[in-house]
Amino acid sequence: MPTENQRADQSARDERLVTLPMWIIEAVRAEVRLEVQVWTEMNQCVDASLARDIQVLPCDVKLPPGTLFSKGTKVRTLMMAIEQRKDYPVHAREFTPQ
Repeated sequence: MPTENQRADQSARDERLVTLPMWIIEAVRAEVRLEVQVWTEMNQCVDASLARDIQVLPCDVKLPPGTLFSKGTKVRTLMMAIEQRKDYPVHAREFTPQ
């Protein structure tokens, strides 16, 4: 059963995602002994990351103030643009009247 400190460590766990080359992941897998659930979670993150890299937009998508992402653009590119817009002023996050 986890102790209070272990629970605090888990709740404060850094959930940021980073991109790693597969050779690093394979080296870690070969040389580090971790619990099964850690490897399971790592595999799920790797699979999700790989799936995001190959997904493409099924149609054109418009983002304010006037950016158009064409059908076939990688979803990752769209998500990057959305992330960048969080810091935009409110007026720049709205569509301009045409």
